[in-house]
Amino acid sequence: MEIEYIELYPNIHVYTNLMPDAQELYEIMKESEQKSYGKYFLRNWDQWSYFGTYSQKKDIGEPVEFGEMYSKENFLEDRITESYSKALDHYLKTCNVELPEEYKISSNSFCKYKERPRPETEKLAMQYHTDFIKSEAEMPGRKFLITCTAYINDNYEGGNVEFYIIDSGKKINYRPK
Repeated sequence: MEIEYIELYPNIHVYTNLMPDAQELYEIMKESEQKSYGKYFLRNWDQWSYFGTYSQKKDIGEPVEFGEMYSKENFLEDRITESYSKALDHYLKTCNVELPEEYKISSNSFCKYKERPRPETEKLAMQYHTDFIKSEAEMPGRKFLITCTAYINDNYEGGNVEFYIIDSGKKINYRPK
């Protein structure tokens, strides 16, 4: 499969064909949130601010039950990780980025927005933020260097991502598909 992407701005890429099974993954997320209660591969789906719920895979040693739901959640994690890996490999090559030797890829977080988190009259948005703080780049400790966000459905209103380019004040707005 050839990687398809668009460059919204230098070093901001949108990959478009990494999850042909996105609908299946979305259904697994919904089922996990409604039925798994943190018993299987993923932790319990906890409240994520006003936005919805989130979960992550369990750490080694946390209690698990095996079965069909475990397999589905494990499949979800594997597919997202595979998609991230393909995007990251392509991004590093395309943008000529070298990661430090001691780099570590953090685990996936699965975030599921509520259908209507607030009344329709109230707009809900995450404020501008960065996962990499330039002024802390030389400080000891691990840092976020690259962020990858995957959207597995687009049957919603809103949901735009806006990138604010500090150096120029430019804003790049994109509605994920």
